Amino acid sequence: MNPMIREMLTSALIRVLGFGGTWLVTNGYLEDAEAKQYVVGLAAMIVSFGYGLYKAYTSRQKIVTGLASPRGTTEAQLERTIKAGDAASVLTPKTQAPRL
Repeated sequence: MNPMIREMLTSALIRVLGFGGTWLVTNGYLEDAEAKQYVVGLAAMIVSFGYGLYKAYTSRQKIVTGLASPRGTTEAQLERTIKAGDAASVLTPKTQAPRL
C-alpha cells in the first residue's frame, strides 16, 4: 500500500475516534470530567499525529523529487524545486519512477 494513503487512512481513523468520543459524551456514556481528560489526551495525540503526517509527507516529497531530478542535483536545488511547486507526486507507487 502506498505510504501516503496509509497515513491518510490512519488520520481518518483518528478523526472517527474523536467523533466517537463526542458521541459517547453527548449520549451520557462518559462523564464530563472524564471527557475533559480524554479530550486533552486526544488533542495531544492528534497534534503529534498531524506533525508526524506532515514530516512523512515532506520526507516522501523530497525522496521522490530527488529520484526524479537529474544526477548531481544538490539538496539546495532540490529544496528550491519543491518550494517552486515543481515536486514529483508523493502518490507515485514504489514500482514506478517518479516524474517532475
